[in-house]
Amino acid sequence: MATALIGTALAEGGLNTTVSATKDKGYRTDEFSVVVSVGAITAETGGVAISYDSATLELVSGKWLIPQTANDLFSGLNANNKAGFAYAQAQAISGAFFEFGMKVREDAMFVPTEIKVTVNINGQTEEKAVSLTVMCINNFSPWTAVDDKQHTRQCSICREVETVDHTFDTGKVTKPATCLETGEKVYTCTGCGHTKTETLPIGKHNFVNACDTDCNVCGETREITHSYRSGWVNDKNCHAHECSVCGFWGSAEAHKPGPAPTETTAQTCTVCGYIIKPALGHTHAYATEWTHNEEGHWHACQGCEVQEGFTQHVFENACDTTCDVCGFTRETEHMYYENYLSSAEGHWHECRICGNKLEMEHHEPNDEGMCTVCGYQDDTQAHEHKYQGSWKWDATGHWKECECGEKNTVEPHVWDEGKVALRPSEGKDGARLYTCNVCGAEKTELIPAGTIIMNNFPWMLVIIVGGIVIVGVTVYILVGVIKSKKKGGRFS
Repeated sequence: MATALIGTALAEGGLNTTVSATKDKGYRTDEFSVVVSVGAITAETGGVAISYDSATLELVSGKWLIPQTANDLFSGLNANNKAGFAYAQAQAISGAFFEFGMKVREDAMFVPTEIKVTVNINGQTEEKAVSLTVMCINNFSPWTAVDDKQHTRQCSICREVETVDHTFDTGKVTKPATCLETGEKVYTCTGCGHTKTETLPIGKHNFVNACDTDCNVCGETREITHSYRSGWVNDKNCHAHECSVCGFWGSAEAHKPGPAPTETTAQTCTVCGYIIKPALGHTHAYATEWTHNEEGHWHACQGCEVQEGFTQHVFENACDTTCDVCGFTRETEHMYYENYLSSAEGHWHECRICGNKLEMEHHEPNDEGMCTVCGYQDDTQAHEHKYQGSWKWDATGHWKECECGEKNTVEPHVWDEGKVALRPSEGKDGARLYTCNVCGAEKTELIPAGTIIMNNFPWMLVIIVGGIVIVGVTVYILVGVIKSKKKGGRFS
């Protein structure tokens, strides 16, 4: 939209002249119009003239905007940028009087300039002016940082320099603060890419939740108070009040059984209401055959779901697949020695737990009668024994062995304290792995299903519930339950 600018009178008169321009700002080669208007007047003769800085502007055209007849005399702009008229008979004129067409020069300076217009009608003269500022299209260089506060750029055309404050992004943490060290956060200017670094103060201790006592970073400890719910939580063994924050069961207690169940009334805990034994509903008749699942076996009532004598399965070792009591079968995986065992008939790999042997393979003897696979030496070919530097072993001991298979004195293994190789669960045996401190041999011992392996927590509460009760040939082991302060949780 063009902007109309109204000129200011420079001389007194009664013409009521106004001058307006379609632009107040222009770029090189821009064209615009300057329109001269007068108030209502009866005119006989008159003229108009324009003056401007010719180093900045060019006069392109000029035209009259008042009516003309055949007998009137009108002239266009002359060399002095003037034009005149004379009416054969006086005419009433009003409003737009004359229009100048102007253009900004290609080499104009980027400065304000003034355009002056002089109007003369019937001997009365008025002079008005308008201003125009020549603008640069600005071809700025990329922003360059001055410091952490400002950056600058320069126009390659007019050499104008702009210096403004940086606009930084929200920042990125490049080094998080901890309770031991300060951190760092880097901010990047969105205009020029300049960065500045902010030091983050040392942070607070890092705890898992409001009940955690040990800082996860520095190990700092604190005293806490659990927020226990008023209601009871329970399982088949005990009841307790649970922390609403971390789930810790505080002061867990064994159930206190009420009266024995009847056909219509269940036996419940007199404290928490947990149903210890359901109402009988009938007289139980237990089957003689075993019912089983992965966890154990029992005698089931033939008229309801009550179980009698639930016990865990009995396996000879971690590789045994069949329960000695109920015949339940499971899938197991043998743990074979890497070394070959051998005899005159061949060589094989043997399970270090149960002694199961893989299919025997025939020896592949060399010219001296030694098997190239397992090292077994045919004793029929005499030679001087040369015992190897590395140990060989079996389940009973270790020795140094000649290439022919002859052993020096066999010594018993010196076992370490062992480590858990397979953790037991409710219905599955585990295994503990022992390593000989001399030859590196390994052996595995069974950890009965249901045995709880204690972790090395900061502190733990251990309750010994029972011991070993032997009935007939069946061994029942009652294992204590463990409670961790750090982790929270429930008794098994």
